[in-house]
Amino acid sequence: MAGVRRFPLLVPITVDDPERLKGDAAWKVLEAWTKPVLTLWGDHCPFTYVSMGEGYRARIPGAQLPGVQHKVFHASHFIQEDLGEEIAAEIVAFIRA
Repeated sequence: MAGVRRFPLLVPITVDDPERLKGDAAWKVLEAWTKPVLTLWGDHCPFTYVSMGEGYRARIPGAQLPGVQHKVFHASHFIQEDLGEEIAAEIVAFIRA
């Protein structure tokens, strides 16, 4: 439970939040990432909207490679709990490809 309790504190909610610097640094890496990236999104998450997935894919070069099949599932924020087997199968297929 420690991870579940800590994770929300990593999401900056103000412009001067110290976690914002870490997020900005992570985006610099992701925006230069050219290896394949897969996004699997839930369409019923109250925190991350489907359009956020589109934004991620637009900013990460590896997410724009031909043949990567990004998907949106009928699922909530904890997509791995809603559709564990389906998500695992998508990840395995992505790695194999």
